[in-house]
Amino acid sequence: MAYSFKPSDRSVRDGVIRIARDQIDTGIAETADDALSPADRIHQARKRCKKLRGLIRLVRPAFPDYAAENAAFRDAARRLSDIRDAAALVEICDALKDHFDDQLAEEAFAGIRGHFAARARQLETGPEAAAGLSRLCADLEDARRRTPGWALTEDGAGAVTGGLAKTYRRARKAMAAARKDPTGQTLHAWRKRVKYHWYHLRLLKSVSPVIAAAVDEADRLSDLLGRHHDLHVMESALDDAGEIADAAALEAFRGLLHARRARLETAAFDRGGALFREPPDGLAARFGGYWEAWAAHA
Repeated sequence: MAYSFKPSDRSVRDGVIRIARDQIDTGIAETADDALSPADRIHQARKRCKKLRGLIRLVRPAFPDYAAENAAFRDAARRLSDIRDAAALVEICDALKDHFDDQLAEEAFAGIRGHFAARARQLETGPEAAAGLSRLCADLEDARRRTPGWALTEDGAGAVTGGLAKTYRRARKAMAAARKDPTGQTLHAWRKRVKYHWYHLRLLKSVSPVIAAAVDEADRLSDLLGRHHDLHVMESALDDAGEIADAAALEAFRGLLHARRARLETAAFDRGGALFREPPDGLAARFGGYWEAWAAHA
């Protein structure tokens, strides 16, 4: 339960610093883990940066250094986004093949996948990947040295409910915008807000079994929206790649992309309506009550 608050945390600040250091130390170790491929090292380190951003977003109203730290973790992850995106396109091809294995010929998938796999290998084995991992490691080490200076202006429930409500409110607004105009961009914007809410539920899961039960629901919604975004990214990549397979194969592949996106979109709105039914102020008050009861017991 490293990515969550514990009863043993003496204050919210102590919990934030403990969780941040755990994520930073794990990220540093992953950048040098020879058991992982360069693509996996990059993917894991970027995940640590996202989880760190989720952590500080939870206490954002009470954290004066939020803007600077958020920008630092965002920029650290962004430097390696092109390499990660190239690897993700290969994973998207594999996932589509698994899902539509009986609807498109093997050679059609192979030609499209081969194009993106070659590009991913080129980036992963190039000097930019090694240099980027080294820079990311240095960024995380710098962040670790800053953590002792982190301070919060509030403690207890007041330190977490403001950021929780802000993120939840933005997720609801993003969902409404996506319902009104369901495009790749609007659903991706919603996905980012859902993911932060999922991080917040994970951070607070030890506070109440009710919160813990909501973690899986948010995870499933985030996964649906993530897969939807992957297909949108693949479609854009196909536009940029040109004729990487014969026209019939590309048309069939695009057809499967559209069909899969439509089903994911429907499922996401169904789950989102249930997850984000409660008004933000009500959620914040309820979670604040859970925190106070938990802290009193601890």
